Amino acid sequence: MARAGRFIRKVYGILMVQLGITAAFIALFIFEPNVQLYSRQHPGLYISAMVITFVLMIVLACCDSVRRAFPVNLILLLLFTVCEGVLLGTVSSFYEVKEVMIAVGICTVVCLGLTLFAFQTKWDFTAMSGILFVCALVFMCFGFALIFIKGDIVRLVYACIGALLFSVYLVFDTQLMLGGNHKYSVSPEEYIFAALSLYVDVINLFLMILQIYLVFDTQLMVGGRHKFAITPEEYIFAALTLYMDVITLFLYILEIVSRASGDRRGSSSYV
Repeated sequence: MARAGRFIRKVYGILMVQLGITAAFIALFIFEPNVQLYSRQHPGLYISAMVITFVLMIVLACCDSVRRAFPVNLILLLLFTVCEGVLLGTVSSFYEVKEVMIAVGICTVVCLGLTLFAFQTKWDFTAMSGILFVCALVFMCFGFALIFIKGDIVRLVYACIGALLFSVYLVFDTQLMLGGNHKYSVSPEEYIFAALSLYVDVINLFLMILQIYLVFDTQLMVGGRHKFAITPEEYIFAALTLYMDVITLFLYILEIVSRASGDRRGSSSYV
């Protein structure tokens, strides 16, 4: 029990640092005019951060020897978090400060409630791995379809489904970390993967909530409010949302392949 307590404290300690760094980047991009303008006019910054994040995700997900090697694992996780901060900061720079703050507030309350629920509930969400994988696959296909389907109602449905799905992910990953009587659990050596998984869940949930708020913003629906002709939902926001969906699906597939091959050296957090 003491070992499990140390593991949980370590994971949530890392997660809080990650979220703090991410929040700092978001604040920098929305409150500093020069940074905000630069991020809007130089998409190369966004693309570079996305490429680095994807490479680091593969390394942290596939190379367990690297993931468990201190302090390399923390350095890579820090770099991943910084790049994610740049991505989210770029997205947030296209929005009004009020919109971002409301999304952050809602996400914080929802995540806190879901975490408390995961700690207390007798329902075993870890047994739903197959269902979650199918839902993630369908959701990602839906996201790609939105590239060709226009309409605020469709985008709202997509965002609401995404918020619900990633809420379940958060409960699922929390129970994996807790272990106990649940069907699957994360080994104590995998604190980096556990923290990374919870972080990705929170970021996905934040993006879905921000997109819901975007659809409900009638002024933006009418248009003409922003200085730039290209709105974030047309390329930056859509790219990041699909990117996070792909990352989530990649982690699920990775774990399924690992279990199919009988490699249970370290249970990851997905599936």
